[in-house]
Amino acid sequence: MQDTFIAPMTGNMPREYEVNPDVNFMNEDKSNYINKVLRGEISAVEAYEQVIPTFKNKADRLRLTEIRDEHDRIVERLKVLVEHSRFAAEESSGSWGTIVTTIIGAANLVSNTISLVTLMEGEEHGLRLYKEALQYNLTEEEHKVIVEDIMPLLHQHIVSLEYMIKHQDDSVLHKD
Repeated sequence: MQDTFIAPMTGNMPREYEVNPDVNFMNEDKSNYINKVLRGEISAVEAYEQVIPTFKNKADRLRLTEIRDEHDRIVERLKVLVEHSRFAAEESSGSWGTIVTTIIGAANLVSNTISLVTLMEGEEHGLRLYKEALQYNLTEEEHKVIVEDIMPLLHQHIVSLEYMIKHQDDSVLHKD
């Protein structure tokens, strides 16, 4: 995986974050899209909460808890962005959260590695949603939050999960 962080001093945006003129969001306004991303973030928090107790390794549980907490902070940031545009912010993950909960639950039954791969796929999906959000006419604050705050965090999550996957013992702490 290639690191694609924004250069903090220059503020230059990597090519992969540039606007794609072929993407058409005519039928979906910005606040609805940000609410869609918000639902995804809420479901990410729920997914990490579901996975954390299955890990025996304290360091793994700690890192997963940190990632969950970062997603929780992202939820709060996105709520503020939505409310600044005078729309109501989502409060639940909705049907997407139900699907994620089911997938994570099944992964937890198989192994820690499968749970981590599933979480990483969720992080990658979230990153794609944020890249798509850049197609909108964002305010300076919205753009800054997404590009400078959220996207680098998701990259860090992916790197952490890749590391954990490579070093997993595949044991799952089953609750009786």
